[in-house]
Amino acid sequence: MISYVRGDLVVTGLSPSGPEPLAAVDIGERGEWTMPVLANGRLFLRTSEGNLICPDVRESR
Repeated sequence: MISYVRGDLVVTGLSPSGPEPLAAVDIGERGEWTMPVLANGRLFLRTSEGNLICPDVRESR
């Protein structure tokens, strides 16, 4: 699951024991995005202004 929480984009794993934050990254922009895509440890997003954001989410904070 991918969500925006207190200024960070958070990747959360879901398991029978409950949600577990896997990584969080400050993307520096608020607004509307296209559907995020997670591939090879990178999160690809495009803002409503057309900017492409590609944070590395392999390392947890």
